[in-house]
Amino acid sequence: MLFFLKSGLYVIEFKKIKNFLLLTILTFLFFGNFIYFYIVPLCWMFLYSYNILNFQVNLKIIFELKLHDYLIFILYFFKLWFIISTMITITIYFFYIKKYNLNKIKKNKKLVFFTIFCLAAFITPPDLISQLIIGIYFVIIFEIFILILLFFNNINSVTN
Repeated sequence: MLFFLKSGLYVIEFKKIKNFLLLTILTFLFFGNFIYFYIVPLCWMFLYSYNILNFQVNLKIIFELKLHDYLIFILYFFKLWFIISTMITITIYFFYIKKYNLNKIKKNKKLVFFTIFCLAAFITPPDLISQLIIGIYFVIIFEIFILILLFFNNINSVTN
């Protein structure tokens, strides 16, 4: 895996880099499987369910499911999957090297929520519902990060 680096690093540095890359690969695979086998089929079936056939009014609305659209849809989710897994890995790494602690995060939670909703306002169109959906999504991801940090904090306190 990283054996070309092994000769130039101390044993402790090599173990840290190896563990960090292993964590990155595991989170990448976890979110990849979750998105590819659960989220993408669920979204695709939701979009497929919009095929409306109303014979009483002679109204047919059929959405064509194209392979090109499906591949673009999957690539969009892969980008999202990569960003989420990278954010989780970086958060765990920063906590591991003690750049963050839970007291600072809890104290600045209001500022983080405000920043999240400002970011959602810049990312999304100007309608309020899409801003709220994206903002709530990022807040949920932030809360998951806090739970992960609590988990690793408990592991560190047990081992010390």
